Amino acid sequence: QATLRWAGAFASLVALLLGCGVGSGGTGSFASGPITGFGSIVVVGVHFDESAARIETDDGLPRYAADLQLGMVVEVYADEAVGAQSRASQVRLVSALIGRVDAVDAPATRLTVNGLVVRTHAATVVDAGFGNGLVGMTPGDVGEIYGAIDGASGEVSASRIERSNGATGFKFRGEVSHLNRAARTFSIGTQSFD
Repeated sequence: QATLRWAGAFASLVALLLGCGVGSGGTGSFASGPITGFGSIVVVGVHFDESAARIETDDGLPRYAADLQLGMVVEVYADEAVGAQSRASQVRLVSALIGRVDAVDAPATRLTVNGLVVRTHAATVVDAGFGNGLVGMTPGDVGEIYGAIDGASGEVSASRIERSNGATGFKFRGEVSHLNRAARTFSIGTQSFD
């Protein structure tokens, strides 16, 4: 019963944070949001059978059903949902940020990754690779963050944080600002790019 209450609270929180949803049209459906349960994968209250689905990252790298974890944000392409059940044809993992941990403020439940603020909540899943949650993180660690992005600030409201020390590149996702076409520069949140 505690697990059901936790899962319900998690689903409510991330639905509020991400504005996620399910859309249907023609002969299929699309859902976007964090994984909130298993026994298939549960996204925005719909159980998607992913056993025959193509599973990949948002840059096209193949992944497997065993890689899917609670709190990961996914985009699901599937058959039309009937009675909150559907069969997925494709599941894409869509993280918001991959980067180096610059600072950790455990009492304030936030950290800074690549110069951008990542806020955590009671329902944020922190991968066991970090040991004791935020307390187990140290500057220099590399993490992959799943969650909702505030376009103006670039802050991420995290649904999942996992260790990614083997990352071969960093990732930023967010609203472009301060675009200077002549200088070929822009910003995402507080981070500047050339």
